[in-house]
Amino acid sequence: MSDLRILVVDDNDSFRGLMATHLSRSGYRVDVAVDGLEALELIRRSPGAYSVMVTDLMMPRLNGLELVRESRRLEPQLQVVVITAATTLEMAIAALRAEGAYDYLLKPLEAIGELTVAVERAAAHRELQVEQIRLRDQLAQQAAQFQTVVYYSSDAILAADSRDVLTVCNPAAARMLGQETPVGQMAHTVLPSLLGTLLASWRARPEPGAQTFEVRWPSNKQLQSVALAPLPANSSRSGWVMVLRDVSHLDG
Repeated sequence: MSDLRILVVDDNDSFRGLMATHLSRSGYRVDVAVDGLEALELIRRSPGAYSVMVTDLMMPRLNGLELVRESRRLEPQLQVVVITAATTLEMAIAALRAEGAYDYLLKPLEAIGELTVAVERAAAHRELQVEQIRLRDQLAQQAAQFQTVVYYSSDAILAADSRDVLTVCNPAAARMLGQETPVGQMAHTVLPSLLGTLLASWRARPEPGAQTFEVRWPSNKQLQSVALAPLPANSSRSGWVMVLRDVSHLDG
């Protein structure tokens, strides 16, 4: 049995009952409403409860188009299957295009199985949307955690896009460069000549991969480990990340 919950809205008692009974037998948990106002009350009362709403368009008090608009405002992931007569087909298409309905079926249904197929597809579409939102939120959380690590790292971390415009510069790197906000500037205008030459040499390779170098800082002769690696980009050339670490304590 499916645990998905479906809301069926129609002012015609017989047709509403037919749809609800069929979907129940198909394994769904089904609630019914006699018009748009009752449907909205059910949606407000149980936020996030419904995966799919099946609704007629021509109803008293609140028509189906207004119901689709308001329900989607309350529940953006709610998928709507509109049931419409041929005379209101234009309104059904408007519901799809402007209000975000997922699909429509013409009344009378040629076969009640059409309803099951439409609901299954709408429910699958909703699950895909929910999963995309979950993954997006997860990535955003991971990105925030990564930014925190980068910010508080004692290593100097720099990154640039495919045009060599700096996109990341943590406080340690800013102190090294002697600039507060070098992000947005061209790398060659910010990097010391030693690092600029190293970067140019690395990027001149046919397929530059991750590589670590050791350089001695001119000002204080400290030994620095410089790690360079490519970053993927939506262009033929990639950006890069550079990490500098003081390894003077290893200098024998």
